[in-house]
Amino acid sequence: FFFYHKLSFIMSITTECLTPGYHEPGSKWHLAPNFSTTTLADEDSIEYAINLILTVKNKRLAQAEKQKLIRDVEKAAKGTTVRDLKHLQEHEYNTMEIPLLCKIYLRHLLKQCFTYHSKQELLAHDFNFGV
Repeated sequence: FFFYHKLSFIMSITTECLTPGYHEPGSKWHLAPNFSTTTLADEDSIEYAINLILTVKNKRLAQAEKQKLIRDVEKAAKGTTVRDLKHLQEHEYNTMEIPLLCKIYLRHLLKQCFTYHSKQELLAHDFNFGV
């Protein structure tokens, strides 16, 4: 079940997240991806979150560049999971040494997505929202 859910999410992210609409048309972020239908587990890796952002941006990086980006985010988060990223303060985001658009999309992902702590919460979320 868990693998299927992740697979179906990755397949849907390319259509759902590229559609603007989370922000109002007058907002400077109105063309940013809509991550509100995205789900992340607290124990998901930072690498997984970065891969989602790269997928949305249709950005391909060399393996060495991608690993450096992931290491830089993990260093700033002082950990390797989404839970560690969620605990970052504003000033910690500002000092993160990654490309600005990646930093912005990472913040959008964490603020807009549904983060679950257990598979039971994920099941309840999917049931309640008709997934």
